Amino acid sequence: ENLGKLEHLIEFKKFNLSFGDLLKSFNVPRDWALLERSLLLLMGLTQHLAPQYNPLETILPYAQNFALGSQGTVGDFLVETLKEAILSYVKLPAELQKTLKSLKKGELKLGHPQAIEEQRLLRKAINQLSYVLLALGLWYMSENTSSLGAWQESLRYVSIGFGLLFIINFFRKG
Repeated sequence: ENLGKLEHLIEFKKFNLSFGDLLKSFNVPRDWALLERSLLLLMGLTQHLAPQYNPLETILPYAQNFALGSQGTVGDFLVETLKEAILSYVKLPAELQKTLKSLKKGELKLGHPQAIEEQRLLRKAINQLSYVLLALGLWYMSENTSSLGAWQESLRYVSIGFGLLFIINFFRKG
């Protein structure tokens, strides 16, 4: 029996997988560990005090009622869950088509009001930044490029125009 367990560990080593790596892939809640400890303590106490007594026979009906509620048995619960899953998968294409139609008609708007406002502010900031960069770039070209000749004066006026657009855009609402 122990030899079989050793063979399983050797199989993990073939895949370059340690037991610790395997445990890291599971997320066990802290409360689950506390429940498991409590159950182990309960089982140990009952085995020591009354070896013939099985506490699961006492706990199981309460746990089943708590977990299943008014569903009754585990079979009924599984059948009901399976029905709900099948119905949701059958309804999914029709719901998706309905949603896409309303989106296409413009009846459905995606977005959050705060996100829309943030997008507007970001758009305005990018617009202002582009005006500033164009104005400064054109001004720099007009001052540092002597080969442009008559175009130098035009570049200055265009850069002043972009500067004015920046100022107008800065003080404009919306």
